[in-house]
This record gives sequence, C-alpha cells and structure tokens, in this order.
Amino acid sequence: MNCELSSRLGQYLDGSLSESLSEQLEQHLGECGICSHLLSQTLEGGEQPWWLQLARGGLSSDRSADVVSGDKSAGDDRVAVSGMVYPVLPLRYRVLRRLGQGGMGVVWECLDEVLGRSVAIKVLRSVAATEHESQRLMQEAAVLGRLNHSGIVRVLGLESVSGQPALVMELLSGPSLSDFLRDRTLGDRDAAWAAASLAGALAYAHRQGVIHRDLKPANILLDDLAGVSVDESVGGLPTGLFAGRRLLISDFGTARFSQQQTVTQAGQLLGTPAWMSPEQASGDVSRVTASTDIYSLGVVLYQMLTGRVPFVTDDPMTTLALVRTESPLSPRLIQPRIPRDLENICLKCLAKSPADRYGTAELLEGDLRAFLEGRPVQARPLGPHVQLYRWSQRHRGVATLLAIILLLLSGTAIGLQVVAVRERGLRADADQRRDEADRIKRVMESQNAQIEGQLIEAVKLMESLLISTLSNGPDFFTELTAKRQDFLRDARQVYARYLQHFMKKRPLQLQDLNVAIRYLWLIQQGGGAEVPEEVIAAIEQYFAGLAEDLRNSPQVMDLEVRFLEVNAGVCARAGDHSAAAGVWLRSIELLTRRSRILEGKPDQWLPDQLRNLSAANAAIEFRIAGQLVEAERAQREAVHGAIQLNDRLGRLPQDELRLVFWLLIHGDLLQQLGDSAGARGAWAMGRQRLGLTQWPTGSMASEAERFRQDLSSRLGE
Repeated sequence: MNCELSSRLGQYLDGSLSESLSEQLEQHLGECGICSHLLSQTLEGGEQPWWLQLARGGLSSDRSADVVSGDKSAGDDRVAVSGMVYPVLPLRYRVLRRLGQGGMGVVWECLDEVLGRSVAIKVLRSVAATEHESQRLMQEAAVLGRLNHSGIVRVLGLESVSGQPALVMELLSGPSLSDFLRDRTLGDRDAAWAAASLAGALAYAHRQGVIHRDLKPANILLDDLAGVSVDESVGGLPTGLFAGRRLLISDFGTARFSQQQTVTQAGQLLGTPAWMSPEQASGDVSRVTASTDIYSLGVVLYQMLTGRVPFVTDDPMTTLALVRTESPLSPRLIQPRIPRDLENICLKCLAKSPADRYGTAELLEGDLRAFLEGRPVQARPLGPHVQLYRWSQRHRGVATLLAIILLLLSGTAIGLQVVAVRERGLRADADQRRDEADRIKRVMESQNAQIEGQLIEAVKLMESLLISTLSNGPDFFTELTAKRQDFLRDARQVYARYLQHFMKKRPLQLQDLNVAIRYLWLIQQGGGAEVPEEVIAAIEQYFAGLAEDLRNSPQVMDLEVRFLEVNAGVCARAGDHSAAAGVWLRSIELLTRRSRILEGKPDQWLPDQLRNLSAANAAIEFRIAGQLVEAERAQREAVHGAIQLNDRLGRLPQDELRLVFWLLIHGDLLQQLGDSAGARGAWAMGRQRLGLTQWPTGSMASEAERFRQDLSSRLGE
C-alpha cells in the first residue's frame, strides 16, 4: 500500500511541515496503519527508517518504491521492507523478527509496549486468506483459550490484522524438538522423560475434550524452566539433555474438540504423513479420536530413540500406504541398546488398531513413569499368532497370494515335467513336428520366466511377513511349537527354492546374498534342515571375489558381519562348537577393521560393542568344546573391550551389568585353569564395578544384587 503522505513524516518530525499539512497528516495517522507503524518505529529510536532517510536526503526516491509495497484494492495493510513483508499490528505491538512459518500462518516475535514483554503473534500468511483458514485460526484460539497447562503453549489474546484474526501467544526461548533432534538420538531416560512430559500435556488436553491431530517434533517447543511451575512427579525434574528445560505442545491449528463438528471435510487428509495414525491416513475423520494423538506421540518417541520415523518415503502417498498397512521395524533392531520395556511402550503406541494402543494418555504416562522408576510396565508385545492374524487382516490379498505361491512353486514344477515328457515324445518324430517342438521350447522358456518371477515375488512376500513378525521382537522364535515349526518350514521352503533355482544358473549375486543369509538364519532358528554347505560355500566365494575397496564398504561389511553371526549359529546348532568359535573369531577381525574405518565418528561404538559380543560368544563355544585356554583368551578380550567402551560411553547400567557377568565368567575360567589369583582379581573387579554404578530400581537392580552375592561367595566373603 503506497501512502502519499508517508513521505511527509520526516518533515513532520523535523517541524518543517506546514500547519495545514501537519493537521492533515495527524488525521491520516489515525486512519493509516502503515504510517502509524512507521512513526512508532522512529519514536522508539535506533536506525533511521527508510522514509526518514528519504525526507532528509539519505535515500533515493527510487528506493522508496521498492521498500513499501502492497495492494490497496485487496485491503493489504502489510508493509514490505527490504524484501521482508511485515504485518501492521495494533500500535501496542512492535514487530522484532520472524520466528517461522507453517502451511497457514507466520509467527512473529513482537514487543508488547504496553506490558513491556515479548510475545509471539501468529498471523495468516495472506490477507486474502480464505474463510476456512480464518476459521481454523479462530478455532486454534478457542482451543488454546480453554487450555492452561505448563506443557502447552498459552494464548494471551486475540487481535485483528486487516480484518483477519491474529493469535497472541507466550514467547518461548528454545528451539523446536525437530531442530533439537537434528543429528542426534536421545538416551533412554531422556526420551522416556520427554514422552512422559508430552503424554501428561496430551492427557490434560484430552480431558478438556481437545484432540491435537498433528503432533510432531516441529510442533513441540523447548523453553527454560526458570520461574515455571511444572509437574515433578514424572521421573522428577528433567536431567541430561533436558536439564532446566520443559517441553510444550504448540500449533493447535488442526485441533478440534472431541464432540465438535470437524472443520475438515470427509476424505480430506489432515496432518503430516510420517506422524499420522492409520485412521488419519485412511481419510476417515470419524475414526480420529484421542488415540490418534497417542499414535503420533509413539512416532515422536520412536524418532527420539532411533533417529528416524517408522515410515518415510519420497512419495507422501506411499508413506500413507505404509502407515496404514505395515508394522514398524523394532526399535531394538535399529538401536540394540534400547531397553525392551521402553520398546514395548513405543510399539504399543504404534499399534495399527486404536484398541491395541493405550486407552488414554494417562495410561501411557503411567507406563513411562513406571519405566523411569524401574517398576514393571503394562505394555507387552503382541503374541505371534495375533501378529500373524493382524498382518493377514491388513494384507488379505498378499496373505492369500503367499499361500497360493507355495502351491504354485510345486505346481509349476509339475507342469514343467509334463511339458518335458511331451517334448521327449515329439523328438521321435521331429521331422514332422518341428514347428510343435519350437512352440514347446518357447512355452518352456516362458514357464521358466514365470517361475523366476514367482520365486522373486514369493521371497519378497515372505520377507515382508518375517519383518512384520519380528517387528515386536524375536520372541516369536523362542519356543518352537508345532505351528511355529510349520511357519519356519514354509519360510525355509520359499528361500531354499529360490536359491536352488538361481544358484544352478549363475554364481551368487548381491541381490541373492540377503536371501542366502536369511535362509541360514531360518535354519539357525530351528528350521530342522542340515547345514547347507553349498550355500555357505557360495556366500564365502562371493565375499572372497570382491575387490578390496568394495569388500571394505560399509554395506558389504555389515552383510558379512550378519553372515558370520548366522553361520556361527548354524555351526553351533549342528554341534560343531569349535567351528562356531572359529567363525566368531573371524567376526572379531572384521569388526576390528570396521571400527578403524569409523574411528572418531559417533557410530564407532556399534562395531566395538558387536566385537565384544563376538568375543564373548567365541568364549562360550570354546568352553563347550573343552578348549579352556582359547575360551579364557576370548573372554579376556571381551572384558577388556567392554571396559574401554563402557568408560567411553559413560557406564550405562545395562552395559555395566553385562560387563560384571563377563568378569564373573572370566574369573571362573581362570579358576579352572589354575590361576586363582587371576580369578580373584576378575571377581574383585566385577564387585568394584557394581559398586560404582547407580542401579535403577526394578529387575536390573535385582540382577545386580544377585551378581553381588555370587561374587562375594566366590571371594569367600
């Protein structure tokens, strides 16, 4: 909006404007928001604004056209200075800087000159905003006006800008949780405390009848605790990364009251795909309840623990499809350090069916509080049969196809045998039936291509089923009941048929490697087959044939570590414990190289920890094989590696408990070898490490006490 009188403001302040024009300008100041805003800027002091520089000759007249713009016909009362479009707010507010913007609004830091405090003001991005957008912002004001909780951003008032609502809110000092989590994952207790704090705020909102519907890290803000009263019951005041801070839920623009007619139309997707619940992803707004917020908080907890969300792709529609149909990968498969109880809490939030999630946010908060206090939690993984049933309900077509494929794999082979017999009969009369023979050859080639396509599809489907089954942990395979044996046998049959077919045609390739390793893993889990020497030899040949730079690449090294781990398990299951120990020693060597490559990087701890576990497993296999000297050497390597790693990572209780157990075993081995002094030294160190660790209450503390008693008994105390 270009004001003809704005160029006169400098003369007005200098006293050089005529009396008649001064009166005219004073009347204009009462009507024009832009000039009032510019005048208040000047009276505040500081750098002279562009219009005063122009009046005093410090800025060219061409510049004035660039810095003030707008569309008078559209009623635009905003002012653009140096390319930044500022809202013109009521005179009590002075705009300081833009804090950020979302899909609908822009948030500004402003000074309330009446009360002398800084506030955040959210205005619509466009003065030509639709009635729907205005209604959404008014609804956010109505929602926040009902809420008064230390974990929810407070609304301080409602103003009007160009006839559109503007929301005045408290100004927070910290970044968003999204910025805070960039390039970092949280420790178990930090993540649990943050989730419990947010669950408490959600529980309060739900009791007031408010559903957020777009909970994500970008809508969670951090602020200083100074002068703020917060609930200290959730694991006490925050420590670690959140020491002296609180978390607040913001942006209730998509929220609604639980009994309110929704602003969103049926079929319209509302939220952010990666954090949306399955019922949101389906577009059925009638199914969106408070349970939707619990799912979204589960995604936030998953992200805090693992550094990633459960489902994300380049295509939002693909992400939504995964949210609706697929189970998330177990957090412990991404970060093995995550306690199982915390993983169970997270996965219960992420259940596809709202009925399988926590009934209320209070129950979720209670379970997180129990975890923080070392008490038993209520969350338990779904049983394997329930998992398979739920998976089949979400993938009716796929589950049926998988059953059909198992029949097709044998049925197609029978069809090929019939074709082959027919071909042999035709060869007796080849001169007369050559055309028919050519046709049969083409049929065989077509059948072969179909078989390969079916084999590839069968493996993809079975892999999807296995990942879905494992997503809540490996407990499915701990007890081999008849039904589980049947499942493992069917899975092994699919992978075996694939390998039999393709290994006859060509050497093992990269795309076959995962299939081969999974096949060995199924045997290790109790598939009942003999050790497949030809598959192991093919995998060994594949790795041996790689160029050195490719073999040292992270992807290939991770695959080789997986292969060695599974191969050791297969050898042990077959009763060859010496061979199993030898494989674990190879794993130690490989992981040592992997650690050197990652030296100085944040992820170096993972190969170091896997190397220590490999050494401990080698000691077990050597001990079973009766090779005590080799067992002691491997156990010593595991202990020394764990001491170095734990001291580097801060002696986490679960890691220290494992180290104490290894020290106890090491002492036993030394005692068996006749080194009583060495044995007592190992046991004494174990007791010392127990005393240096602060054990949380619960099962871990009980286990630590049991080790303390065992060590004292061995030391004769």
